[in-house]
Amino acid sequence: MIPDPENISIAVTKDSWRRRFELPKKRSVLDFSRTYTADEFRLIIQGFKPREMEDKWFIYFESPYLYVHRSWTGYCIFLTEFRKSNDGIQIVEALVNADKKQYDSSDLNYSQELLDFLISRILLKKSVSFPTPQDVPLEERAIYQHSVSGTGITEEIIANDDES
Repeated sequence: MIPDPENISIAVTKDSWRRRFELPKKRSVLDFSRTYTADEFRLIIQGFKPREMEDKWFIYFESPYLYVHRSWTGYCIFLTEFRKSNDGIQIVEALVNADKKQYDSSDLNYSQELLDFLISRILLKKSVSFPTPQDVPLEERAIYQHSVSGTGITEEIIANDDES
């Protein structure tokens, strides 16, 4: 059975974080559609509230939308709309902030990959690879990943310690 978003308790709300701004009028539509199971959707709508400085994102669900904000600036970077479908609960529209002062969305394919990563990694707790743009030099990729997602450096250190 697919849960009704209106009847599920949500852990993180827009009021859980004091610094947040609406998605600006400058926005682009992403070619992004995903379908989630009822269990996955229950995790998604719990959202994510930053707990420490390394947590770069504030994410909350307000039916039928998932809002994805940068935690430090409060800028809304992604906005997705969910709807029930025969196969599960689907993202039917995904928007990205196109205000160059807030986010560089010039590479829409990368923005789609980043949105997918954030949902999969932060909300669904899946072990997925971080999408690094091609123009980031190899030696700077861990730092880039950490600055964007808050992941990477610590995980790399842990992985290297495990190999010892």
